[in-house]
Amino acid sequence: MYELDGRTHLQRELIGGKAFYLNELMSIRVRVPPTLVVPCADRVVDLDAIVTWLRSNVSRTVDAWPLAVRSSSGMEDSESESRAGHYLSLLGTFDRDALSDAIARVRQSGPAMSVIVQPLLAPIIAGVAFSCDPLSYTRNETTVVWTQGLADRLVAGDETGNTVIISAEDEIQVGSWPIAVGLLRQIAEFIRRIADLHRAPADIEWAIDQDHELWLVQARPVVLPSDIHLSLDNLDSFARLPNLVKQHPKIRLRRQAFERGVLMAPAIVESWSSCPPQSPLAANDDLGEPAGVSVVLLHPERVQSQVVREFASVRGSDVDFFTRGCRRYSIRRYPRSIGVSAAKESVLKAGLETSWLSVAIVQAVWDAFATGIIRRTNDGYLIELAQGHFVPKGVVPTSTIVLDHERHVISTVWREQPAAYRFIDGHVVTEAPPEHQLKLDGTALRTIAAAFDPLFELYGDAALEFGLLEATDGLRPYLIDVAEGDTAGLSLDIELIRSGVLSVGKCRGRIRRVTLSAIGALDSHLHDRPEAAPVTGDNVVIVAERASVDLLPFVGAPGVSGFIFERGSILAHLAVVLREKGIPAVALEDNLLIGSLPDEAVVEIDASDRSLSKAARVTLLGASHECDHSFVLQS
Repeated sequence: MYELDGRTHLQRELIGGKAFYLNELMSIRVRVPPTLVVPCADRVVDLDAIVTWLRSNVSRTVDAWPLAVRSSSGMEDSESESRAGHYLSLLGTFDRDALSDAIARVRQSGPAMSVIVQPLLAPIIAGVAFSCDPLSYTRNETTVVWTQGLADRLVAGDETGNTVIISAEDEIQVGSWPIAVGLLRQIAEFIRRIADLHRAPADIEWAIDQDHELWLVQARPVVLPSDIHLSLDNLDSFARLPNLVKQHPKIRLRRQAFERGVLMAPAIVESWSSCPPQSPLAANDDLGEPAGVSVVLLHPERVQSQVVREFASVRGSDVDFFTRGCRRYSIRRYPRSIGVSAAKESVLKAGLETSWLSVAIVQAVWDAFATGIIRRTNDGYLIELAQGHFVPKGVVPTSTIVLDHERHVISTVWREQPAAYRFIDGHVVTEAPPEHQLKLDGTALRTIAAAFDPLFELYGDAALEFGLLEATDGLRPYLIDVAEGDTAGLSLDIELIRSGVLSVGKCRGRIRRVTLSAIGALDSHLHDRPEAAPVTGDNVVIVAERASVDLLPFVGAPGVSGFIFERGSILAHLAVVLREKGIPAVALEDNLLIGSLPDEAVVEIDASDRSLSKAARVTLLGASHECDHSFVLQS
């Protein structure tokens, strides 16, 4: 037998996982009840020695003692498996014979079983604590769950307890605490010391006695999901994903597209719980020979309020040399990472900064000759289409097509593009002007609508981002992502669309011009959380060249009442957000008219009347005497 003291190193295989960590707690001077261990190797239990120990450490004056007789198997409380609740622990008052029976029963509850004997505490409150969020594995916060008295019903799952979340600065963020807050901070301090010792998240059981002394009665690592590398090419691969990302919109969309036979470019999911990953993962990703690769962090969804994404080259070709030899092409943005492995490491490391688990999706980017957005409407289908990529970001003018419910074309507006953004080996390249201006016939447009009909049963008012490939047998539409949809968009009928309305409503306000970055929108993401832009005064109307996602900070700014654009896509991210917020917006498609609007002038926007032309939707009411600076967005 062994009495734990924290000074003597005892092997886990000898005393089991629970006793091993209790001994470790003692070694870092954390308060633990006196603990005796009957190792699994002791075939005969020396009851005389145990009784002697109890008389010294629990009570000399009685022949029955309040005790906790607990399992300590070598198979529990490991980094890969907690086995919580698998084996027997007994609480109560035991005399010599009852204690002998209790030890035998605990031993029989599992293989290679050592047994812990401790005095049973009589706490005023007790519970568990985690050095991270136990569901999301988020770092820099402590989760404490407490209950009155013993925590046996809590750890058995028969009681939910009371949850308190503590920030890294030891401030209570969620929940309430019934006694001195210093004890709560002491729990947080202890569990951080344990996590720092192992460089991994920790899980403890604790108790606070009548004298307001804090005791730790168990510690173990939080079991993190295993590192994975999965090609999403069969339904079984979706089932093997970490639960945290199974319902992520990108994953859910891929699974549903796979089930319904909707084409998508290949993708893999990789997760890390350490860097480098503990287990060797596949060196090569089976993504074919794409025009590039997109690596997007799925969990955590944001780092410092931003979505983490990188484009990567596949072949490492000299695109700079290629573009210098052709006047029509120029590079607008280099990928940060040369090669998929470097991009994955960069993205997954970013996730590990804020979470103990980082999960990324690696997606092939095909060289689509055109991309677009499609959604169902009250009229049938609305399609916005442009050459190249980045249509949802509002950086290129789009052509607008309306089909009826039978997929017959009822309206088309084909717009010329001064430039298109394409991928060449992971580099974003500007083609200016495009080699051919885009125009598709009715058969091709019906093919697009039919390709995505199976998903509209599930995504009723969503917008789907898609690409178009040229094949020997005709057009091949493929799904890229959910581009976001909104119920308010269903109210945009064909007359409003033709007359430049992006978001319905009326407003008036002083003009503020915003100069957009040439390429900033390529790096912006709809789900970023930008700070609101500074705006002086109420009822301000933002005027900009295009409805770009760059303008999201102005959507959240107090006092902004409306938007006027030279051009804008109805289904692009910014327009969706404007409709969600109920902010009127129009696209006039007249640079002379836009240029003629005086700075600081007061204008009225009418984006509701179906009878108005584009030019009539903005009325100049007069000049404002208030003066302010125009706004310029930088990349």
